[in-house]
Amino acid sequence: ARPDRCVPSAEDRELGRIGEAVRSHLSRIERPARDARRAVSAMFFEIFKILLHQWLLGRGPVTIGELMRRAGCSYPTVAEALRRLEHTQELVRRSNRSVRLARFPQRTWGEILAMSETLRRTQCYADSSGRAADPAALHRRLQALAPERVAVGGVPAARHWDPHFNLHGLPRLDVSISMAAGTDDAGFPRRLDPALQRVEPGARGVILAVHPLYRAEPRFEKNSRGKMDWADPVETLLDLHELRLVDQAEHLIERLAKSFPA
Repeated sequence: ARPDRCVPSAEDRELGRIGEAVRSHLSRIERPARDARRAVSAMFFEIFKILLHQWLLGRGPVTIGELMRRAGCSYPTVAEALRRLEHTQELVRRSNRSVRLARFPQRTWGEILAMSETLRRTQCYADSSGRAADPAALHRRLQALAPERVAVGGVPAARHWDPHFNLHGLPRLDVSISMAAGTDDAGFPRRLDPALQRVEPGARGVILAVHPLYRAEPRFEKNSRGKMDWADPVETLLDLHELRLVDQAEHLIERLAKSFPA
């Protein structure tokens, strides 16, 4: 396998986490506060996800202009994001003004996961009717409703991206919704099921998680067997981490890296 398509093993990842924790502690002691790495911004988050999407599916470099168009942001914003990835040695620039990730960006991915709840602004819903939670039935209603600008993520999308995905049942329904048109479709969950009630992330009984996407292009994957598109693999991985399906997420990264060679 090509070195840039390799994903660290579980043992390597654990050693990496320990190393990062030690380096983080030492950096706080030795470096002045002004040199601290800045928090991940909302636009960096979107640009990073576009680059990781390209890497996971082996689609090669993307031009800076294409990054600007897909994310819906200015050149200075993209340039700043690329400098940040260069600082961590996770980015390769090419002579034709295109860029790609050098490898799976373990360091930045860890930072993204640590801030995922803030960055994603997930909206969670529980069933207020008192009946037993049934995410599978909710999924069927979603397919019948087939709302625009919405894609299925989470466990069903993971099964789409990896037919060998190992998890029985559906713990909750995750969907991504494109907000690129500038309208907040707050009524969508109510149309899906009037009994759905907004709750805080982490609350008991969450049956639906809605993940708004603010980039210009949502990059949903067409579903050849149904009405609902699939969320892209990066959003799917973030869904799995929110569900605490960490091992399954790491296995999905490994399978994608092997299935889509650059």
